[in-house]
Amino acid sequence: MNPTRLLSSLLPHLAAALIAIFFCIVNTCPLLFADKLPEVDSLFSALLQGQAVSLPLMLFPVILTFVLPDGPTTVKSWFARPNCTLRGLIWLFVMMFLSSTIILTVLSPAEDQPIVAIFKLLQGWQIGVIATFICLIVPFVEELLYRGVMTRGLPTHVALIYSSILFALSHGVNVYLLPLFLTGWMLGIIRLRTGSLYTSVACHAAFNTLSLLLATFA
Repeated sequence: MNPTRLLSSLLPHLAAALIAIFFCIVNTCPLLFADKLPEVDSLFSALLQGQAVSLPLMLFPVILTFVLPDGPTTVKSWFARPNCTLRGLIWLFVMMFLSSTIILTVLSPAEDQPIVAIFKLLQGWQIGVIATFICLIVPFVEELLYRGVMTRGLPTHVALIYSSILFALSHGVNVYLLPLFLTGWMLGIIRLRTGSLYTSVACHAAFNTLSLLLATFA
């Protein structure tokens, strides 16, 4: 392969890795100031500003992938029809639900997670806005990055390990590293086994929703 073309094909991977490391630093440092949360209104604004920065950053490697010569075909392939039966999809969701429940109640109790603690400080319509981001928009964008860009052109086992490690690290160096690694691993298996991001996005959204529900009502 032409060196220039090879370099350009690696740029999305490099950008994705650098962005994951950036998020790792950002999400690790605030732990030092966990007892100094701002007032609710400014907290809500801070959360929105964080999404306004983080979502475009995560989409940047996706855009880099799309502009490659085979980019449109690659991105389109991420959203192929899942290559499993309806029964298989139901089984995947059941297994993901059981695994998620264990992760959220045993390995990393949902009520102890920082984002959940912050979420519970919000009020009224603010809860609906942030819940939409956490349960729908963020899972979609993260799957594009971690199970899309980061699995492109890599052997299956390498893609699983690589994407799962960076997925976990991007949430910060803390006690949730192992649970997040396992979550990323499960989502990666679902994505690779079904051949579609539709399934991993749906399972990721279900995981985030379950996390909020367990923390709020359990």
